[in-house]
Amino acid sequence: MGKVRAVLLVVGLTVGCSAGLTAATVTPAVAVNCVFHGDSYVPGTWIYFDTIIFECQADGTWKVIGDMKPRSFRNFHNGRSGLCLATAFGLATEGAQVLQWGCNAEHWEWWGAPDIAVNGYTQIVNYHAGKCLGTEGRSAGSGAGMIITTCHAATLDHLDQWWRKEAAPNGRTVLRNALSGFVLGVTGGSTGNGARAVQRPFVSGDPSQTWGFTPVIEP
Repeated sequence: MGKVRAVLLVVGLTVGCSAGLTAATVTPAVAVNCVFHGDSYVPGTWIYFDTIIFECQADGTWKVIGDMKPRSFRNFHNGRSGLCLATAFGLATEGAQVLQWGCNAEHWEWWGAPDIAVNGYTQIVNYHAGKCLGTEGRSAGSGAGMIITTCHAATLDHLDQWWRKEAAPNGRTVLRNALSGFVLGVTGGSTGNGARAVQRPFVSGDPSQTWGFTPVIEP
């Protein structure tokens, strides 16, 4: 049986942040909860079940709103080191650190984005853990380390796990955080195995703040 992860949309919330992200809005007509495997969920809740994303509707039914099929997952390799974004020791637990490591076929180095976007921002989900890339302590500070954390909708409390892709030289990509406006990089621009993934102000021409993507296939 697949993993179930629930997230909640805040009704009518408009997020005022420098990144310009506006949260999705749900307007339930009647408060009828949805039920899944004996658990009750309020309208607006998102459930990640295997690769499918469902949303609880106001009438108590579930609606498919997105899909993350295995073919949508990638290795994220750093533009300076060539190493891949991974969870420390392959951990899938809440708050596990994210770092760079030698690229291989391990699931904890697989990342993907749902076909759910809010104003150009999306989440980055780890295949092994089913959790989202975010900042430790939901920090907006420069140098904040990356972790994996339970995926949530685009509400004010969880903007740290929403990212926007921006074009960089040589066909690479910059990943900008919705909460801080900083970009994903590696501490000190390190090329070593185990260097922590962090967010920093964007520096033009810094390859350690750029990423390339290689498709992976589930064994």
